[in-house]
Amino acid sequence: MGAWMKRSNFYWAVPLWEIHDMTYLYFESVANFFSHRRREDSSGSSVSSEYMIWFNFRGPRYRKPNQNAAFLFFAVRPEPYRHLLGHHGRDCHHLIRPCSSGPWRHDGDALAVLDDWVNGLQHTERKVFSLNGEDGIIEAIFDRFGEGTKYFVEFGCQDGAQTSTRLLRERKGWTFLLMDGDYEDLSINLHREFVSASQICGTFSKYLVLRQIALLSVDIDLKTLDVLEQILRCGYSPRVIVVEYNAALGALTSARVPQNLPETAMWDGQSNYFGASMLAITKILREHVYSLLLADNAGVNLFFARNDQLGCADIALISFIRRKFVGPGFGLPADAGANFLGDTLKTE
Repeated sequence: MGAWMKRSNFYWAVPLWEIHDMTYLYFESVANFFSHRRREDSSGSSVSSEYMIWFNFRGPRYRKPNQNAAFLFFAVRPEPYRHLLGHHGRDCHHLIRPCSSGPWRHDGDALAVLDDWVNGLQHTERKVFSLNGEDGIIEAIFDRFGEGTKYFVEFGCQDGAQTSTRLLRERKGWTFLLMDGDYEDLSINLHREFVSASQICGTFSKYLVLRQIALLSVDIDLKTLDVLEQILRCGYSPRVIVVEYNAALGALTSARVPQNLPETAMWDGQSNYFGASMLAITKILREHVYSLLLADNAGVNLFFARNDQLGCADIALISFIRRKFVGPGFGLPADAGANFLGDTLKTE
């Protein structure tokens, strides 16, 4: 499988098979791509010098000399995505559809369905291996979103027996990386690693973590938010994030342990001095284009989704509007001007 694209005097072959680390890349010129590829190759990572690229051209249809053009493309390598290509053929650009301030992809009844689904997640809790009801919630989330890469990373999982992700690894056939500061069991790919904000990106590189993680589960007690922020800053983009929070701090307090605490500092296991509040974590993740789906009924974990999984809609705003909406009180029948929305308005 492959495709050819010509821009100016350049030709590229675009075979779409060898896929491993799907990285969303945006450059304003072709030259930036080649310099980036050289930097990646010289870093000593396992990234091959032959990238398999999917281009989606954005810019002037015909370039003038010295005129910048913009490309969206994927730099990718071997196995984990092969099943996706088998199903979707050559159309790979849908795998990463980042949201910014652009239009929502849903409107009207579709937003109501989305809001009802989010509210219903609270009733999907089911415990198989997890400490609380994470098994059922995670299953319900990926039933809607699709499993995608079927790849997860979890750290702070102790010996791996009672985790948020054991159901995925044992019954769903996912690939994964497990890390813990005290435990190691290579038979389940569990590695002893002390996780810290300053080292987490290097640790991910060491274990060849995919940029497009389907699920990231974070449970490190004390400096949770520091580590999570750093993962996102390093360019990793989990579709779903499960993170422990400190419910003792209350709903509307934005607080976290001081960032200047030593990275070796540990939770004492007895006090409420750990982690970050729901509001603090949500504010940070909103900056990285994530939305809060729910907190579990035990008051332990928060579940977030990358906004493109929600059609780029602001689910918090949808819920707020539905609660505050008051129908027309000026006496006209509900179907008066029924063609108004279709013929007149262009929604954003």
